[in-house]
Amino acid sequence: YFFSAFMLVLLSIFLHLNISDFNIEAFSETAIGNLFLSVSLQLGLLLVFFFLNRNKDNKITSTFSWKKLGLYSLISVVSFFLLSPIISCSEKVLNKLGLVSSGIEFDLNIKNYFLSLIAMVLFPAICEELLFRGLIFKGMKQHGKNLSITLSAIAFSIFHMSIFQTIYPLLFGLLLGIIMYKENNIFYTITMHFINNFLSLTFMFLGIDFFVNHWLFFVLAILLFSLFLFGLIKLIKSTKETSKEILNKSHIVYLTISFAIMIVLWIILNVYGK
Repeated sequence: YFFSAFMLVLLSIFLHLNISDFNIEAFSETAIGNLFLSVSLQLGLLLVFFFLNRNKDNKITSTFSWKKLGLYSLISVVSFFLLSPIISCSEKVLNKLGLVSSGIEFDLNIKNYFLSLIAMVLFPAICEELLFRGLIFKGMKQHGKNLSITLSAIAFSIFHMSIFQTIYPLLFGLLLGIIMYKENNIFYTITMHFINNFLSLTFMFLGIDFFVNHWLFFVLAILLFSLFLFGLIKLIKSTKETSKEILNKSHIVYLTISFAIMIVLWIILNVYGK
């Protein structure tokens, strides 16, 4: 985020603008502004990955299979439709509580759609996966399956810094962590992430809302969500534990402090940042 802000300052200097008079909110709501901020943020993640991932022992790719890629792509599509109804319900509840959605606010025409494919689909799929599954998850993997999958998913969720983008990234992050644990191939999770973001942007562009104001929809949403959790549990049980090493006290302290700072930032940006 600091890198993204730094790039914004450089842009204002390049355009000979007074940064104090620069309306960042209005700029971010334009297609070009959203593209610039999103891409600069993702480039910041990429820098973090390459700076910290200098250990050649951390291999994030293994045997590749087109058959498995197709299977995991299908799983990504199915998970999107299983989770979307329950997420729509939760968003309506948050709206009722007076919270405002933090979705795309600029006019999503054809031009902006293709720009968004770069800023919100391609770059996040690559850069976020390299950081959360390629660095954080792999760094935690030596401490066991459950811890590495869970903490990388929580970090992935908190990173989005939005009440409306908390539940879905957490659940989807768990799925991506499981796939990464099973296959040890970042290409599978990048593809799944790309498909998920592509579907989300496309449905937003088409103006399709999954929410239906009827009690049967809530029942259906819960059933689909339960089906997703069932599949998630089955995937977890199908993975084999490769390490029984446990965390020591210092590891726990460092992790607790790190996540506490992330959560505090999350609360500040959502409650006081409006």
